[in-house]
Amino acid sequence: MQGYQLNPSWFNAPNPVVEDLLHRNPRRTKIITLAMKVNNENISFIIQGPIIQPSKNSPFSTVNSINNLRHIFPKSEIIVSTWENTHINNIDYDHIVLSKDPGAISFTKKGITYNNVNRQIVSTLAGLRVATRPYVVKMRGDILVTGKNFISISFLGLRSIAIR
Repeated sequence: MQGYQLNPSWFNAPNPVVEDLLHRNPRRTKIITLAMKVNNENISFIIQGPIIQPSKNSPFSTVNSINNLRHIFPKSEIIVSTWENTHINNIDYDHIVLSKDPGAISFTKKGITYNNVNRQIVSTLAGLRVATRPYVVKMRGDILVTGKNFISISFLGLRSIAIR
């Protein structure tokens, strides 16, 4: 792996957030147990949005993000959903989706603020349409996954919707 090196002790470390959630609401144990039993070959990861290029000063890049996912979830499907004309060399993916960038919505409130919700909707939906696994995790290209415990928290709000 180029750039940032993984610390193997991160992968199986106890997660105090999950422990606290279980302590406060024992009924969630069933959902946590379900999440722990989901095999990584049943998960599609959608890397949504712009491709973040590697930097010597930061471990947060799309290349490092995907490398970590491949290490921690070796049998999972990785979908990169980004914009047309994006530089995607050296990116390891199972599926690539290139969409037309809808641009940001801007609104004025004490100046101009940009809202990327349209971009998130377009690229996430495009990724969901090519996903082939029963479970999907959507994330940005600058998120560095260091272990499997976040899957447990993700399943706390598990809902199913139909994608057309």
